[in-house]
Amino acid sequence: MSPTAPSPSELARRNFDARALVGAALLCALQVITSYGHGYEIAGVACLLVVKILFNVWVDHWLIVRFGGTAGERVRIVVNTGVLLLLGHLQAWSLAVWLWLPFNAMITDEHRGRRAVLNLVFLVLCVDLVALVDGASVALPLGFSALTGICYLLAQGRQGFIESMLKERDQQNARLQQAHQKMEALHQHAVMQEKLSSLGLLAAGIAHEINNPMSYVTSNLKDLMADLPRLATAPELLEEYRRDILPATLDGLRRVNSIVADLRRFARGDPESLVEYDLNEEVRAAARIVQSRFTHDRELRLQFGELPHLLGRPRQIAQVLVNLMINAAEALGEQGNVTVRTALVGERIQITVRDTGVGMDEQTLKNLFQPFFTTKPVGEGMGLGLAVAHGIIRSHGGTISVESRPGVGTCFTLSLAQYPPPGLALGLPLPDEHPAHAASP
Repeated sequence: MSPTAPSPSELARRNFDARALVGAALLCALQVITSYGHGYEIAGVACLLVVKILFNVWVDHWLIVRFGGTAGERVRIVVNTGVLLLLGHLQAWSLAVWLWLPFNAMITDEHRGRRAVLNLVFLVLCVDLVALVDGASVALPLGFSALTGICYLLAQGRQGFIESMLKERDQQNARLQQAHQKMEALHQHAVMQEKLSSLGLLAAGIAHEINNPMSYVTSNLKDLMADLPRLATAPELLEEYRRDILPATLDGLRRVNSIVADLRRFARGDPESLVEYDLNEEVRAAARIVQSRFTHDRELRLQFGELPHLLGRPRQIAQVLVNLMINAAEALGEQGNVTVRTALVGERIQITVRDTGVGMDEQTLKNLFQPFFTTKPVGEGMGLGLAVAHGIIRSHGGTISVESRPGVGTCFTLSLAQYPPPGLALGLPLPDEHPAHAASP
């Protein structure tokens, strides 16, 4: 299991601690440099700095762990103050010693509350008093005490500003998250509306598709009821039922069950998880749903290539295919044909839906995938079908393009990856990109 990534605030804290460590190292180096050439003084300064470093490491990794932060910080401030007083005495209160006061003011954490401020005041007062007793000029304690206070106020003011900016950013992120959830809900609503619209267009034809085999089944059952008294004495009639009539009846029932199953799966509105599916089977299911839109003079042809199983949401893919097939059937007029072909092209799966219908002009092509754009009469379409189809294909890491020419026909080409890109939110359209489209020559 991979470790949890640190939060932005944790990263900021680590960055601040690293900078504070660099600053402390520079001050230590400055103290050593100012003592260079003074024999015992530089040795004493070096020893005190080593003790200071080791002590702070011990406080962080042992004392605070054992006894808690409050006790550890109290011991730390007392010992660090003592070391600073010794360094001041050794170096005759040079500038390098006084720089520790504003440095401590800048790294004081206001979230420790009054205790942090009291620790800083304790440090400043101790250093000022001991420096004055040691004979330091009054100007140094006063000047650096004032500078320490100014640095503290500036540091806390900057920290407060940064925290207010972070809070505002968190609020903006929360608002964006809410907007994202609303947009996803609207998209799912649009998908469902388009399904219902498609089902409405197909309702009469589907009823006819179901009625035909059911009429045949009903007729056969009536004949069977009428012939039952004679079956025992008419072996040839019994054989006819066994070989022809009953198998044909079962085939009609299977056809009805298949249509109903396809419709139920197509119309379900519950969230669909990622599954492996057979694209060719989804094409067949979509073709069964729209079969009522085709007659003897309007033919639907299916051509299947050898395809691997895909990972995605098959009901959404079926919805795209149903929409494209319906549009193609409507473009045919009284006669023509629609050819749906699947193929493996390189590492991607390609589906083409080609019709020999009226085609589209350049202006229609430019607006084809825009929501609520439709060329149908008022009341016959919402203009969401192709916009939803575009969103579904994009969400599966695919592309959708179209070529068309007035009077010649239209060809939609879908290109899908076998596996959707990691991290991509399936089912949500990406509005910043648009599919390529061009009028065929």
